[in-house]
Amino acid sequence: MPDALTAQTRPAAVLRVSGEDAPTYLQSQFSNDLRGLAPGQTRYGLWLDRKGKVHADSLIFVLGAEEFVLLSYFCSADLLAAKLEENIIADEVEIEDLTAEARLLVEIGLPAAEVPVAGTFVAQEEGPGGESGAGSIGDRPFAAGLSFAGRRSVRSCRETLWLRGLPEGESASCGISADALAFERIVAGIPAVPMDIGPGDLPQEGGLEKDAVSFNKGCYLGQEVMARLDAMGRTQRALFRVKLAALPSAFPAQVLDSEGRTVGEVRSAAAGDGKVLGLAMLKKRSLEGGAVLVLADEGVVEVGEALA
Repeated sequence: MPDALTAQTRPAAVLRVSGEDAPTYLQSQFSNDLRGLAPGQTRYGLWLDRKGKVHADSLIFVLGAEEFVLLSYFCSADLLAAKLEENIIADEVEIEDLTAEARLLVEIGLPAAEVPVAGTFVAQEEGPGGESGAGSIGDRPFAAGLSFAGRRSVRSCRETLWLRGLPEGESASCGISADALAFERIVAGIPAVPMDIGPGDLPQEGGLEKDAVSFNKGCYLGQEVMARLDAMGRTQRALFRVKLAALPSAFPAQVLDSEGRTVGEVRSAAAGDGKVLGLAMLKKRSLEGGAVLVLADEGVVEVGEALA
């Protein structure tokens, strides 16, 4: 891999959530624990349904006692907003979609000292055109950008979420492709939600319970299922790293056993360093006895470690 990678991307969802009841409402819906977080801190987690299935993910940035920004790399703003709104009844919670102007500047391979400490972010006060000051969104003061440790790579990764477009002088002209970013993510074993783990899947099938689910907080949507699975300790499927002969023509790509039975699917894949790597959701029992798995007409699937 190159020593350093830089890319500009458009996040799928950036939402501002505010209001008197915003902290308690987010806590009641989010899979991770937001209690005790102070302004300048951030946390990754999931938005589950009552059966514990994964509908969306996001980072939550705490800007103030009643002010939050939600960022999702791949879940659409409409999907995330709908998930947030579905259980608001009499709560004083406002949701504003900031996605259209938002941009992400991704820098992979920086010295670790240049990346914010995990779980924190640094507010950037210079916006498009080089203007100084926090500026505003709606009628509220707001930082122009938020720099944080990204979820893209095994290497040090700094991302800056610019809320009103890239500042003057920042450019993607030397940036890398989306495929190269995907390869970094797959090498790191980081599932993309909802492509790799989605509405038919449990967090435990992709190992997301390790850093996206709290087993100590109070009630939240899907909490009973999470507690039951934690006690049970086993799922029938898991997301595996796989090596492929070639990129599938479409996703998801069915994975077959030697008798032609479907035992799973490749959810995402990317080429890099002279190989094609992917993430595949597979039935665990299909791997017993050193079974050979294939993609239909596209070669053998070499199965590596499970993320779960």
